[in-house]
Amino acid sequence: MTCAACCPEAPRALRLAYPCADAVPLYGGRWSGYLRPRTPLRSQVSGLSHVRVMLFAARLDGLHTRLLSKRIADTDNDGAVLDDIDELISDAVASSSVERIDTLSKVCLPFLTALLSFAIDDPSKGEHLDRISSLVSRLSSSQGRSRTRSWSYSFGNVELHDADICDADLGSQTWESGVILARLIDEATVPVGGRVVLELGSGTGLAGIVASKRNARRIVMTDYHDGVIANIRHNLSLNGLTITDAVDVVAVDWRCPPALPDDFTVIVAADFCYDREAAGLVWACVAKYLSATDEGARFHAVVPFRPGFADEVAAFEALAPVNGFVLESSADVDAERMRHRYYVYKRGGKD
Repeated sequence: MTCAACCPEAPRALRLAYPCADAVPLYGGRWSGYLRPRTPLRSQVSGLSHVRVMLFAARLDGLHTRLLSKRIADTDNDGAVLDDIDELISDAVASSSVERIDTLSKVCLPFLTALLSFAIDDPSKGEHLDRISSLVSRLSSSQGRSRTRSWSYSFGNVELHDADICDADLGSQTWESGVILARLIDEATVPVGGRVVLELGSGTGLAGIVASKRNARRIVMTDYHDGVIANIRHNLSLNGLTITDAVDVVAVDWRCPPALPDDFTVIVAADFCYDREAAGLVWACVAKYLSATDEGARFHAVVPFRPGFADEVAAFEALAPVNGFVLESSADVDAERMRHRYYVYKRGGKD
C-alpha cells in the first residue's frame, strides 16, 4: 500500500506531519485523510467521523499552503489567517485528538512565534498581538509543552525546563537549531575549551550549558525577555551551575547592545533569522563583541531553512561582508524536522 509520506500527491502538511514510519494509508492511489482511519467505514457514524477527518485534513493543508507563501512582514490578511488557525485549534481540541493537536502545532507554531516576535516591535501588527499570543498559548497548553527534557552528551546529561511559550515570551523553548549547536560544541567542532564564549539568544541555555561543561573559561549567555532570563537561570541550577566568574546570564537588547567587559573569542548563535531586522542586528552584536585582536576569534551560527524564510537567510549571508566579516566555512546539517546550515565567520575587510 502506498503511504502519504511518499506520495507526491499528498498534501504538504500531511507529508510534514507523518514520516514514512508513521504513514497515513492511501486508498485508490489518493490520500484519504490527515489521520489514519482507526476502523473501516462500516456505518454512518464511522463514515461521518471519517469525513470530518478528511475535512480537517483539507482545511489544514490549505492553511499550510497559505503559511508557506505568506511573508511575515506582509500585514495583508493577517486577520483571516488567524481566524483559520483559531477555528482549527477549536476543532482539534474539541476532537480530543492528540494527533490533530500535535500536527496543527507542527504546522502553525513556527509561523505564529515568528509573527508574534515581529508584532511585538511592529505597530502595524499591534492590533493582532494579543490574539497571536492567545493562539500560541492555546496550542502550547493543549500540547503540554511545559516540561523538563534531557539530552545526553560526552560529559553526561543536560536537564532543561522548556516553559510554555507565552509564559516566557518565545525563548524558553529548545528549538532544533539550538540542539544542533550544542552538539557541535560537545563534539568540539565549535572549540570552546579555555576560551571566553558569548551566546546570543540563548533561549533555554542549552548551548551555553554545554559550553560550560566542555570547559569554556567563561560563558556569558544572553537573551532579552525577563521570563527567558529567569528560565536560563533555572536551567543552570538544574545542571549544577551557578552565576560565577565563569558563568553569567545577561539581558541584551540587540537594537542597543550594552557594553560587556569581556573580549570574546567565540560567539555562538542559533535560529535568529525570523525576520530581516534580526538577520541584520545579529551582525551588529557580533561586530561589537567579537575580539578584534585575537586572530582565532570566530562567530559560529546555525540557521534553519524554514519554508518562506529564504530571504531572511539570504540577508544574513549578504550582510556579513558589510559588517566586516568573511565566511570561513559552511556545512549543511540534516535534522529530523528540516535542513540547517552551520556557518563559521571571521573578521575580514569591509566591502
